Amino acid sequence: MYEEMIEDSLQYIEENVFDNLSLRRISDHFNMSSFHFSRIFSFMIGEPYRQYLLKRKMSHSLVMLNDNVSIIDTAYSYGFTYPESYTRAFKQVFGISPKKYQSNKNLIQPYGIGKVITRDLVNFKGELFIRCEYEFMESQRFYFDEIKIDKSNPNWMKDTYRAGDRFLENTQELPFINQRYYFNSVKCEEYQMKYIIRFMKLTNKKVAQPDDKIIVEEGGWFAKFHYVGKIKDIYDSLEIDIKRWIERKDEKLEYVGNGIIIRYELSDLSQFDIMVRLKRKLNRLKE
Repeated sequence: MYEEMIEDSLQYIEENVFDNLSLRRISDHFNMSSFHFSRIFSFMIGEPYRQYLLKRKMSHSLVMLNDNVSIIDTAYSYGFTYPESYTRAFKQVFGISPKKYQSNKNLIQPYGIGKVITRDLVNFKGELFIRCEYEFMESQRFYFDEIKIDKSNPNWMKDTYRAGDRFLENTQELPFINQRYYFNSVKCEEYQMKYIIRFMKLTNKKVAQPDDKIIVEEGGWFAKFHYVGKIKDIYDSLEIDIKRWIERKDEKLEYVGNGIIIRYELSDLSQFDIMVRLKRKLNRLKE
């Protein structure tokens, strides 16, 4: 229900991006209170409505700037009473002024239309949370490769995808590899911006050769969250989902091994499970 409504709201924004599309106006259009619409939109898109609207409005305005329309006329066309307000909004979104952009149009790229994040939801005391299931994973042997990434590097996601694609290609014919599942693990290295990301497949190889990269991942209880889509499109929302779930549950994470494991079925990489390692046992957990 919410997915369809938010998809419609994204289209409504595109059709009315030139107008003063206030939160009140769009929520009235969908017969919802501003408070309720704002919460659902933020949860389903991964950012607040006003922030998303401003990004799309500024991204649309790039078309006029590309055609060398004056900043004043561009500002008025997008509902700004004063050009200075438009310039401030532009710098807030892109980090540079529209004047600087017109002098070098390769400096920035527009923000695309948002994508609805598909996952199972539960309503808890009027708040939406991602649905959680619990699963015990036995200790398992993995063939792996890994990279170190720094999230302050704007290309960290692209680098991760390239490394993952290489791993999948290099392991698809190995006879000692289980080709049903593909795993990623994420572990904080030094501080919150630096991580070790591992690409893993199950293996039945008992004796490793010197060049083999084989690890044993300890078993334990995990909280499981199911998503549909590409992880690069929902990564920020994924972090928020898990943090909110931890706060609601007052959960303690287990730091033995890798804190978060991402599990795909190789037959369908368009959906995946996020597995968060827990300290407490299942019989002490309640949904």
